Amino acid sequence: MSHITPSPSQIKSLLIALVVTLILGVVFHLVIQVERQRLEQLLRLQVNQETAALLSSLEAELNANIFLASGLAAHVEALQHIEQDTIPNTLAVLYRLGRHVRNLEVAPNNRVDYVYPSAGNEKVIGVYYPDTPSQWPSVKRAIDERRTLVTGPLELQQGGQGIISRTPVFLDDKHYWGMLSLVLDSDDLFSAVGLNPEVEGIRYTLRNISSGSGQRVIMGHPQLFEEDSIRLILNLPGTRWELAAVPVSGWSSASSHLRIMLWVNWALAGLIGFGVWRYMRYRDISELKLKHLAETDALTELYNRRAFVQVADQLARQFPSSHWSMLLIDIDHFKHVNDTYGHQVGDQALQSLALKLKAELTEKGCVARFGGEEFAVLLPHQSLAEAEQLASQLLACIRNMAIAIQSDDISLLRLTISIGIASGKIEWVGLDHLIKAADDALYRAKDAGRDRYACEVALSKAPEGPSTIVG
Repeated sequence: MSHITPSPSQIKSLLIALVVTLILGVVFHLVIQVERQRLEQLLRLQVNQETAALLSSLEAELNANIFLASGLAAHVEALQHIEQDTIPNTLAVLYRLGRHVRNLEVAPNNRVDYVYPSAGNEKVIGVYYPDTPSQWPSVKRAIDERRTLVTGPLELQQGGQGIISRTPVFLDDKHYWGMLSLVLDSDDLFSAVGLNPEVEGIRYTLRNISSGSGQRVIMGHPQLFEEDSIRLILNLPGTRWELAAVPVSGWSSASSHLRIMLWVNWALAGLIGFGVWRYMRYRDISELKLKHLAETDALTELYNRRAFVQVADQLARQFPSSHWSMLLIDIDHFKHVNDTYGHQVGDQALQSLALKLKAELTEKGCVARFGGEEFAVLLPHQSLAEAEQLASQLLACIRNMAIAIQSDDISLLRLTISIGIASGKIEWVGLDHLIKAADDALYRAKDAGRDRYACEVALSKAPEGPSTIVG
């Protein structure tokens, strides 16, 4: 099986095309990466803003209700007491003014004496906070710190869960009067502000991160805090909540379309690389065609004189001390062929002779058309004797060759040739002198009757040997 070895220009074109494809692909990839990061940052900013808005709404709802209890505490402190028969009406008014309020409690000396609404909250009446382990620590802390504290959501004695705001009341003499508690429905509160485990493509989780809370999850899925989530803190009186948010589809969802663009861009880079390869191959082929036109005789497809000299100079530099021979070949009576049968027949004769010379001599040397009916053959590493043997064979071959001619006047044409041979060391004589010596020998062959060869030993550093003419 034969293997086709790519030329250096083909390898160069392929490498350049691959480099262009790789560079463009990397550039496109970096651009898409930058765009992906930009889109992800925009998505983070959007989620952050929406999370902050939710947290702000939640804080506003909580504070609005906390202020109700604080207002009642301020009323008691100002009057230094509160009429017992006015407490139910006062609690009713606060209940109507509040939002998400499940019940309000008044506990003078830490015992719950009043609850509004009473329906459904009967179990709370009479509860003494110091005897209630689940509530006393937060009640005592509010008393000790003399400020409103928020706890929860907690399991309530009357059932369900609630967020409890506890406000201690102190009289002017710093005497502790009792506790005002406001219980909020946590589910109703979260629903009102739009806080759910999933809202408009965003997952939320809320947890209590205050000291001693154990980071208990209030709403949502605990694993959200193990992900790359947006986290914001809500500071409430006596407690801290943390809200985490992550897009349902992940942060890469904003740039999911860029995956397709990445493949499209790599394909585009490949197409551009292919275009570069095609252009370079076209350029190389064009250069080869121009080189071929510049070096080749258009009629015979042999080297022209200029290309012949270039090839000979290259060989002379590679093998300066080698013994070379030169054949100059001329078609005998070629003017008669042109005058008798026309230039078209003459051109066919030249083409046929060129094909024969290619077939017989290409492997032995460099063949060229010097002009008109004259051809040249350079035989590197060939002695004079070898050149004479080759010339003799060539004379017989042409003499016996019948050339098929497409003409009304003649169908077969026979030709003879004359050959001038020169031989010598190229470093001594030089190419020009070798050509001149072969030309002189050719003239002697023609003068001797044509259809023969003549020899000339071209020596510039030794006495010139005898010339010979062989028919």
